[in-house]
Amino acid sequence: MIMKTKKLCIAAILAVAIPLAADAQTHLKKATADFLNGNGMDEYINSKSTEKGEDYNFNITYFSIPKSKSASLKQVMKAFEQDANNAYGSFTKNAGKEMRETKVIAYGKDNRQSVTFGTRRERNYKLAYFRDKADQDFRTVYALVWYDEKDGNTSGSLWIIYGKDPKISKGFISWDFNDLKQLKELKNMDWDSFTFPRTDSVSSAKEFLSRFGSLRELYKNAEREQDSDLYRTSMANKIRNLCKSGGKYLNPDEKRFVIEGINDLKKYCYDKYRKGLFDLAIRYLK
Repeated sequence: MIMKTKKLCIAAILAVAIPLAADAQTHLKKATADFLNGNGMDEYINSKSTEKGEDYNFNITYFSIPKSKSASLKQVMKAFEQDANNAYGSFTKNAGKEMRETKVIAYGKDNRQSVTFGTRRERNYKLAYFRDKADQDFRTVYALVWYDEKDGNTSGSLWIIYGKDPKISKGFISWDFNDLKQLKELKNMDWDSFTFPRTDSVSSAKEFLSRFGSLRELYKNAEREQDSDLYRTSMANKIRNLCKSGGKYLNPDEKRFVIEGINDLKKYCYDKYRKGLFDLAIRYLK
């Protein structure tokens, strides 16, 4: 009877311990949920983007909060430190520090979208990556960006991204080898985050759309973050090259879809030369 009781006790302990061990981002899960859904936080959320698919999901929230609401944000910062030992990767960049490294995170369906963290000198960045213990090919990325406004508020964004690790699934984004001679001069690039095939060519509509989606998001993010003109021009040029060499693989509906995407990029563009590159890209698809 004593032995049976002991076994039951051990089983009860394991039943409690296993869920805790399986969730490597325990503190971040709670802290981010409290921050996003806490009392009275809705009025400080500027915009939110969420999407969920079969094997991916993401939640992107832009905020601007007063000092009176800073406790929840500080709890998120603390949670990064509390879960640090369970993360397989991390990135921290403090405002005002001379640090050239940036991180590019792919997300969304087939990792077609991406965002670059670390490009703004006046902003703070914290990232942490956690493996999905049920499937090691998948990961969750938590990213927090914040900075102080002149009015005393703290603004920034909180990203919670789940999906396949692009370093495992490969083919996140490609670059023309000749571009490297110029692009290596840029200060805010993390070259380990990219792969570098020597050609822009694609061999299928699926490959075209995946690469276009990544380039499109990189360009949008570069315009939003006011990255180097050379970098933005390179992105526009790569989109033109992709449309010229790979447009033949698209059917009419896919071409219309891509053209709409390029026209959307033109809304972010205020440079005549880059607009001209986008116009050429569209012509190659007609």
